[in-house]
Amino acid sequence: MALTFSSCGDEPDNKLDSDDFAYFATESTLVTKGSTAPIVVNVIFSSTRGHDVSASAEFELILDNATEGVDFEIGNESNQLQFDSTNGFRQSITIIPLEDAIDTPDESTIEIQLTNLSSGTAGFPGPDRRNSRHVINMVEIDCDWEISGTYSVTTVQTNPAGCEGVTNMVEVSIVGEGLFQITDITGGMYANCYGQADNPGIITGECNGPGLVIDNQPDVVYGDDVFNGSGQINPDGTFEIEWSNGFGDSGYSIFVPED
Repeated sequence: MALTFSSCGDEPDNKLDSDDFAYFATESTLVTKGSTAPIVVNVIFSSTRGHDVSASAEFELILDNATEGVDFEIGNESNQLQFDSTNGFRQSITIIPLEDAIDTPDESTIEIQLTNLSSGTAGFPGPDRRNSRHVINMVEIDCDWEISGTYSVTTVQTNPAGCEGVTNMVEVSIVGEGLFQITDITGGMYANCYGQADNPGIITGECNGPGLVIDNQPDVVYGDDVFNGSGQINPDGTFEIEWSNGFGDSGYSIFVPED
């Protein structure tokens, strides 16, 4: 008869080493420098002790080639996080990238860590403690052709013809590699001809070439229509776009950067 022996040390230990855990919903975020869209990082608290618990924590930032107030701002009023049943045991940390981050060379990293957790430990249960931190990687936009800043615009060759020569001031910001947010696609037509609000939209560039495209950008002023067009960035920093919408509005807009 064969005898087999086992010791308690050979048995897998499936017990949790804590009753409470706080962890980030995701481990990382990638953002291109120049984007100003807020980054909302969710933090979750879980407990084996039911819903009649609460906990608090703080967060801190570890920065590599990033400076608060230059490359980003913190959207939270404080670094305090409170978890209980009233907020579903969830809190969020908001990091707002700044357009000036594009002037910081090379990649920048913002690492968010939880500290001073009142109960339990940070990260998923287990030895690797996954999601105990969240890393925001801010990468450079490697484009040779870009538009950004404040521009004066004049629109000619218009339909209706009575709108010829309308003007406006617009803001253009980089929101991705070869992607530019503009505050008025119509080059002043909606504001000056119809007395309406400006119509913002996205202009798509070639990144390594001067071409620009407006592709099915929504008419947010009147609705049920889109804008399309094409143009180019000029060597002197100006850019021009010929555009139209489905209702028949059209124009040739020339944008000149303001000093």
